[in-house]
Amino acid sequence: MSAKARLSPDARKAQLLELGVRIFSERPYDELSMDRIAELAGVSKGLLYHYFPTKRAFYVASLSEIADGIAEIIRSGPRQRTGRHLRLGILAFLGFVQDHRVIFQAVRGAGIGSDPEVAAVADRVRDAAYAVIMETAPGLPEMSPRLRVAIRGWIGLVEAASLEWSERPGMERAELVELLVRALASLVQASHETASVGA
Repeated sequence: MSAKARLSPDARKAQLLELGVRIFSERPYDELSMDRIAELAGVSKGLLYHYFPTKRAFYVASLSEIADGIAEIIRSGPRQRTGRHLRLGILAFLGFVQDHRVIFQAVRGAGIGSDPEVAAVADRVRDAAYAVIMETAPGLPEMSPRLRVAIRGWIGLVEAASLEWSERPGMERAELVELLVRALASLVQASHETASVGA
């Protein structure tokens, strides 16, 4: 990318964020300096600092871009309460994690420790997943605190299982999808049975 190219400030910033997504998808946060980022992006460090005052600011902004992309993947597709549509959504998500494992780890909050801004980015993705599950998962009973906790817990399970699967191949993608679908069904059933016992 040429620093001399005449782009509007918004277009230049968007271009830098696109590069940030690529760079942080390939390299962990701690391995990069602003000098190295500028070199990889093909721009001057001064230009980078003009739009992002610190490496952390550039990192968080890049994570926000990728989080929006993940949320869009999660939200895409028909919103029908069928097992097929739930499976398709999980398949799309697994494909993303497989292709962007490093930055997905960061979106989960593993990039620079317990950073509240990184955590907020991760929560946006989880909120999108929760909303879609509530619209697409078949057989959900009436919402209750138990069911909400069960579904939120399942989202965490999907995240952890997806990373484990992407890092240590050996399980077919379709097999993992079925495992996750059955886990959700079991959690929903357990939340309903717990409610019945407590009544």
